[in-house]
Amino acid sequence: MKTRTLFANIFPKIVLVIIMTIAASVFYSIYTIENYIIKESNIQLEQASKTIVQFSNTYFNSLDIEYNQDTLVSEVRRKSELFALRFTLLDAFGKIIIDTEVDDDGHINHTNRPEIKAALKGEVGQSVRQSQSLKVKMAYVAVPLMNDGRIMGIVRASKKLSSLDEIIYYLARNAVFFGVLILILSSWILFLITKHYTSLFKMLISGAKNFANGEFDKKVSIPNISEMAFLAESMNDMAEKLDERILTIEEQSI
Repeated sequence: MKTRTLFANIFPKIVLVIIMTIAASVFYSIYTIENYIIKESNIQLEQASKTIVQFSNTYFNSLDIEYNQDTLVSEVRRKSELFALRFTLLDAFGKIIIDTEVDDDGHINHTNRPEIKAALKGEVGQSVRQSQSLKVKMAYVAVPLMNDGRIMGIVRASKKLSSLDEIIYYLARNAVFFGVLILILSSWILFLITKHYTSLFKMLISGAKNFANGEFDKKVSIPNISEMAFLAESMNDMAEKLDERILTIEEQSI
């Protein structure tokens, strides 16, 4: 039967445990940080959306639509620059009235967007996805604009989550670096430990060979590990008894 060294038996298992531990830590860290950033972004977006809702009611309730739309566009763009966010104002049918970053998106109906669907039900809608117009990952929060229990429109705030991708990349890169470093250090430590234990096993094996050759006077040194010490003491006791029995047999045969 093919045998392997103590190091060869232990090392793959230790490596597997280390890799699994590092991977679990990285995935948990990414999951926690991602959820935290998205949660904080949603809070910021909802608060910003509600500031737009406060003065947007004037536009929807006014008879002078043209005048108020110019005023509304100016105010929404000012808020967009102030908060460094993208604002989109839609009517109750999902048609864009104002978008602070996209000028040619008015023909697209947004009622199929998750956050818009929720807002059309009178709820605060939230979503994280790839923007079809900007082609980047974004967080969206849509707040319904209500008047006498009716939904008059929707204010949606959104922001790019490019920092999230940067954090994930940073974590993954550092995880690989420190993972390799930990593997190297653990391999060296494991090598030193197995080398120590191997030397103890070799000492016991040498003692067993001496006893097999009838050299019972060569006692096995007692290691400082209790299990091995018990084995060494048992071997020495066995050798002593065998030596006494052999001497007794020799004396009786004379």
